[in-house]
Amino acid sequence: MNDCELLQKIGCGDAKALEKLMDKYSRYVVAVIVHLAGEQLAYEDVEEICSDVFVKIWRCSSSIQLASDTLKPYLRRQQRI
Repeated sequence: MNDCELLQKIGCGDAKALEKLMDKYSRYVVAVIVHLAGEQLAYEDVEEICSDVFVKIWRCSSSIQLASDTLKPYLRRQQRI
């Protein structure tokens, strides 16, 4: 299942689709957070920020516009806000 399909399913309330998206991207999200914050954050804070990113996806999935076939650019932008 590609990212666009996952977002559509998440928009319909499919928690399994969100779980798949988290499995696919959670390590990437954590890596970006750590890269941006360096050693300034405790691991618990990194986990909390990562969770916040996926909560935002759950809430706003229908309005997310993918620029390509991957969610990575969107995820990278969300962590800079």
